Amino acid sequence: MKNRGFTIIEILVASTISAIFLVSVSSAVFQIFSEQKKTNISQDFFAESRFLTEKVVREIRENTVDYDQFFLESGPSCANFSARQSKNSAGNCSGTIENNPTNRKNLENFPRGYPGIFFWDTDCDENRTQDRHLGGKKLEESSPDDDCTIAFHKTDGKIDPHILFLINGDRTMRTAIKKSDPENLENPDQIFGIEIQKKIGADENEDGKIDLWGFWDFENICENESTENCAASFCSTGNDQKIFWDENDTICKICKNDGTVSIFPVVDKKSFSADDRENFCKSSHDFTKISPPQILVEKFEFDISPARDPFLAFRVGSAQIHPQILLSISTKLNSKINFEKTPEISIQTAASSRIYGDVRK
Repeated sequence: MKNRGFTIIEILVASTISAIFLVSVSSAVFQIFSEQKKTNISQDFFAESRFLTEKVVREIRENTVDYDQFFLESGPSCANFSARQSKNSAGNCSGTIENNPTNRKNLENFPRGYPGIFFWDTDCDENRTQDRHLGGKKLEESSPDDDCTIAFHKTDGKIDPHILFLINGDRTMRTAIKKSDPENLENPDQIFGIEIQKKIGADENEDGKIDLWGFWDFENICENESTENCAASFCSTGNDQKIFWDENDTICKICKNDGTVSIFPVVDKKSFSADDRENFCKSSHDFTKISPPQILVEKFEFDISPARDPFLAFRVGSAQIHPQILLSISTKLNSKINFEKTPEISIQTAASSRIYGDVRK
C-alpha cells in the first residue's frame, strides 16, 4: 500500500492560512498591549494632574493670601489715592496721589505699605499723621467703601499679574505660584508648567515682624575670611537686599545698604539642620517647577475672595469672610505616543487657608 503525502500546493495553502492566522493574532495581541499601555499612561496622567493640583491646594491651606504683595505687584483699579492716605503730601489734604507701582512701593508715601491705605489723616494736621483707621471706608460723611483698599485689579476678569501670592502664619516666608513664563523657556523642548518660589526675610528693627525681604540673587561667601570683613565687602558693592549664605555662622543673611552696610540674619522658625538651612537658603528666591515633564499646563487661573484683607477692612461687609481661593488648572498629556485623542483634564477646586485670625498681630 502506498503512503500518500501532502502536495506542494496543499502545504502552501496551509502555510498561508497559518501565516494569516498568526499575523491576525499577533496584531490583536499588539493592539491589546498598545491600548493597555495608553490606558496606563492616561491613568498616570490624570493621577499626576490631580496630585499637582493638590500640591497647590496644600500651599494655599498652609499659608494665607498675601494681600500686601498683591497690593504692591497688582494694586487696586482706582486711579488715585487721597492725599489724606499718604504721609508725603506736604500739607495738601485735598490733593491726590496717582495709583501706580512706583507710588505704591514708595515708603515715603505709604510707610506702612498696604495697611497704611486704611489709615486717614482726619484733621489734616501739620505733621500729616494718619490718625484714624477707617476699616476700608472713605472719609466722606456717607462713608462709602474705598475701592483703593482692594489689593488687586483684574484684566479680562483675571487677577493681573497671574501670580498667586501667599504668606505663612508667622509672616516670615512668602510664596509665589505661577505658570511658566514663555519668555523664560530656554528651548522649544521645554513645556509650560507650574512654578513655585519661596521668599524669606529678616527682622530689621527687631520688632518680631519681617520688614526686609531678600532679592533673588544668591551668593555663597565668607568661607575663608572673617564674617564681618567678607560680608561687609560683599554688601557694599551694589548687593543691596541680596541674600547670601554665611559659611562661618551657617545662616542665611540679607544685606542692606543704609549708609553703614547692615547685615541681618533671616528669620527662620523652622528647625533645619545646617545642611538643610544652606540648601533652603540657596534654593529660595528662585522659581522651581513643581509639575512633571509629562504634563503640559495649559491654564493656571485663580480668583480670590475677599478682595480686601478682612481684618483691615473690618467695616466692609463683603470682606468679612475667611480668605478663599477658587483654583482652575487645565493640563494636557505631553507624550510622543500617538493617541486618537490626547488626554486632557480641567480641575476646579476651592481651597481656604487653615490659618485663622489676624496674622499681622
